[in-house]
Amino acid sequence: MQKNHNRIFFVFVFFILVAYFLFRAIDQSQMITSFPIDAYANDYSSHLARVFFLDKYGLYNIVPNWYNGAYTLLTFYTPLWYLSALPLYWITKDIELAGYLSLIFLYILGFLFLYLFGREAKLSKFKRILFFLFFFVNPIAIGYFLRLGKLPEMFGWVWFFLIALLIFRYRERIIDKWFFLIVPFYVLIFYTHILVFIVASLFLLMLFVYKNNFKERVFIIISVIFILALTSFFWIPFLKNAQGNLAGTYFSLQWLISPGNITDKIVSFIIPITFWILFYFYWKSNGKLKKELVFFSVPLVFSFLYLTRIAVFIPLFNRPTPDSYHFFFIFFMSYMVLKMKVENLPSFLQRYFYTILLVIVIIGVVISLIFTPLFQPHSENIQETFSLLKEVDGKLILLKTPPEVFRGAVYSYGAIYYNISTPSGWEPINITKEYQQQLSLPSIYIEERNCGLLKESLVNLDTNNVITFNKYCNYLEECGFSLIDRKEHACLYSLN
Repeated sequence: MQKNHNRIFFVFVFFILVAYFLFRAIDQSQMITSFPIDAYANDYSSHLARVFFLDKYGLYNIVPNWYNGAYTLLTFYTPLWYLSALPLYWITKDIELAGYLSLIFLYILGFLFLYLFGREAKLSKFKRILFFLFFFVNPIAIGYFLRLGKLPEMFGWVWFFLIALLIFRYRERIIDKWFFLIVPFYVLIFYTHILVFIVASLFLLMLFVYKNNFKERVFIIISVIFILALTSFFWIPFLKNAQGNLAGTYFSLQWLISPGNITDKIVSFIIPITFWILFYFYWKSNGKLKKELVFFSVPLVFSFLYLTRIAVFIPLFNRPTPDSYHFFFIFFMSYMVLKMKVENLPSFLQRYFYTILLVIVIIGVVISLIFTPLFQPHSENIQETFSLLKEVDGKLILLKTPPEVFRGAVYSYGAIYYNISTPSGWEPINITKEYQQQLSLPSIYIEERNCGLLKESLVNLDTNNVITFNKYCNYLEECGFSLIDRKEHACLYSLN
């Protein structure tokens, strides 16, 4: 009777997560007919533009539309997702549809790979499906992958599941020649998303620590050497060129000790503490085996370094975003929940384990609905901006945009549909600090109403078209700019 009761709770969890996932996926499908431009969904616009540029200009070629031509496509961004999305664009001839189809394809591939991992981990078929739902239908994943559009990183996590399969396969088996399959899997992750590769390296370290046989550890070291050699075609030029660009200053984990990013800071405390609690009960329910403690020692230690912010100062490991590490912990937490022997837990937890799980899932859905907005239709400001783009003659810069008008997304849309060029763009890690400072000057001078320096800064950026809004339209008028068109809120002026 108790088993049937528990199964009912799992079924409730299943239907809640499936229903919410379908709801969000259908809502996001609006991007097929409405270019994703709002400030929350800005990553979609960047990735779609780069797929378009890949088709138009080719890999590693100069893109004249962004940064006054000082932008070489994917110099600092690994190309595998873009190459995978390009055939979808060729087939559909529709960049937004190609982006959405890629999203769905990644979910399908992620499900298949997690299902294979679940089989290796000896999970039932139903629990394999739950594993997929736990990983992809939590508040962080819904906001990060589905709503924000972190498609290359999502692809990296899909490859991660195959590495997990091999790590768990050889956890209790002697490492043999077939273990070297881990090399191409890590190479695939690297050329998909470097930051996921950095996080995933902790997984290989787990196996290295777990194995106490010298020969097996040599196998792992040889694998690492092969991985580094096969990825050197990208990381050696990257390290050589990054110091002169913003890519060299990209340490995302520093968000945890920088002002703002309150949500990241709160979650970065909740996730590792939850990880410890779940591990304790997982470990306890499985007999407090020493080998379990050794195997999970790496994520346990790193979660401590992460919680205490020591990880922020560890070179290389301070480059991934906090959410990248959150997914690492979520993977193991999902595994622990599904592999926990509830009958070995204290009587109170035995009785309420499934109830607690159901309540947590419901709370997660509510939090996601509150903090992750649904797809935003184009506001009046966005519609006016788009209507002005067709009148741009020359290079364009946007100044003092309203919060819902994300400039990078407008530059993406303008390049795709009107072949508009700009001194700015939507991949800032390619530019130097000096150029970034130069780009910031027009916004400063229009705010100060310094007409002379504003015009000079635009001349230095080799641009002559400005779109701005509301009172700033009047400022340009006062500065003697030539009006091309003005809507109720947005306006387009020319420097000439």
